[in-house]
Amino acid sequence: MFCFVVKNEMIIKIKNKKNADFIKKRIILDQYAVIINEYEGNL
Repeated sequence: MFCFVVKNEMIIKIKNKKNADFIKKRIILDQYAVIINEYEGNL
């Protein structure tokens, strides 16, 4: 999870400002999905 976040932060820095907001939103959605999957896996 930590590596996933760091990798995506690097991608945001590489991309231009126009795409940064979209990428951030996408990463938030991806992380939310990962958290849900981990939660369901622990049930």
